[in-house]
Amino acid sequence: MGALPVQHLIDQYFGGNPTTDEVRQLNEILVESDEARGEFWHLAEQHYQIWTAVNTLPASDLSDNPSTTAASTASSRGLSAGFGGHVADTIQHSMPLTLLAALVITGASAVGLLGWLSIGLWQMASVSTKAKAPAVMRPEIVARVIQCVDCEWEPTSQAVAPGMSLRAGRRLELASGFIECQYQNGTRIILEGPTEFQFLSPLACRLSLGKLTARVNAKGTGFTVETPLATVVDLGTEFGVQVASSQAINLLVYEGQVQLARVDGAANEPLRWVRYEAGQGARLTKNSKIVHSAGISDKHFTRTLAQSKQSTVAEIVAYHNLPGAPGGQAEFSGSYGMDFRVNRPIEVTRLGVFDSDQDGLKQTITAELWSRDDRGTINVPEDDRGQEKIVSLRFTPEEPGTLVASSRFLPLSEPLRLEPGAYTIVAHGYGRGEHAGNYTRPPKQFRRLNDGGQAISFVGRSRYGNPAGQFPLVTVPHTPVNQFSAGTFAFQVVEPDKAIVPAPERSTEKTEIDLLP
Repeated sequence: MGALPVQHLIDQYFGGNPTTDEVRQLNEILVESDEARGEFWHLAEQHYQIWTAVNTLPASDLSDNPSTTAASTASSRGLSAGFGGHVADTIQHSMPLTLLAALVITGASAVGLLGWLSIGLWQMASVSTKAKAPAVMRPEIVARVIQCVDCEWEPTSQAVAPGMSLRAGRRLELASGFIECQYQNGTRIILEGPTEFQFLSPLACRLSLGKLTARVNAKGTGFTVETPLATVVDLGTEFGVQVASSQAINLLVYEGQVQLARVDGAANEPLRWVRYEAGQGARLTKNSKIVHSAGISDKHFTRTLAQSKQSTVAEIVAYHNLPGAPGGQAEFSGSYGMDFRVNRPIEVTRLGVFDSDQDGLKQTITAELWSRDDRGTINVPEDDRGQEKIVSLRFTPEEPGTLVASSRFLPLSEPLRLEPGAYTIVAHGYGRGEHAGNYTRPPKQFRRLNDGGQAISFVGRSRYGNPAGQFPLVTVPHTPVNQFSAGTFAFQVVEPDKAIVPAPERSTEKTEIDLLP
């Protein structure tokens, strides 16, 4: 069947108006056609992103701006009605296993999107009876940043840093420099700026501009790079792909094999795959034939990044309070402490303290870093004792440090290396003039734990104690490891390519990697 009927059937399905016969035809086509499944998945991703964007808009975005209220509300309701109105019937009568099987055949592994198609839409259909919006599913984490070298970011792009997790759909726009990322399956990629790149799924990405080098292991076989002119699929290999500003594609295979098919031909033209082996390459430009073995230099792509003093390795903030966190409520003037373990060497570069309401410090706050004796019982914090106050910094109203999100930071005179072991970050000096945060204020959604790719682990429970300046011994039961918004620190991971020391049993508290520029 030609592309137009397939497109019509897919449009009808996502538009909310398919007939039973149209759904049957779509099922049959999706099972039989790789191209149709690819188009269906592509459109499903777009609809998922639109739905997520609409349903995550703050209420103020829909009500406070008179110029957007009507349109935004109508868009949101229309999208919900268009999808939700036919989903219940589709799930119950018109979505046999062949449709879900067809999605699986595509190699689609974006759990959030697949769950949204099969479950999230059913929840939307129930809104009219339950008067409750469905929970928004966040895209899955697909990769982590390993290192950045001399990175300059486009104004429209949010910077990333080593240790940061990257979710499906995340875009990177690098003006210059290099960034190395590792997928969850072990596949490593190096991007060279200027580049425009997007993570699509655990096995796919989109390169719109720039250079990419990929080294794929056995678990990542099938790794796919989409470009404006061609699709490259790995067969277990190391290869480089370049998308030039002139809309030219360069491919060079270093090891193993890849296959390439151009995608800018006639819509109804089947994909024609060409296989390339180690030492072979190709060049493809718009409206021209593929030129094989184009003589691309082995030095055309960057295959490794040697970490050096010039590397722009951004700091990871361990206990992070997001921008706009409301003021704390704790007036206790003694010490607040939170425990962590170092699994592989790190360098602490700055200490920080929570700034209630981000309006400057009203009194002197002291941050301290302690080594801790956990008595060999990692998850029994009651018997822990402080060993040594390693370093401390005073934050005064006159010299409060640099405000980053909702905390203030002062640099250490030189980076402090922490070897694997048990430690506690402590802060004291809070009171009526300057409140610390305590569990419910600021709310937990403003607090994040950043482990630098498991370089550290958050263990035990939060603790407090008197007098100020001594190790806090009182632990707080039944609360998360980051109950308090008080002391924090920024660090860098040392030698990130070395094997991680087996981490101890970790807290059940969910950790996320959210870094700051």
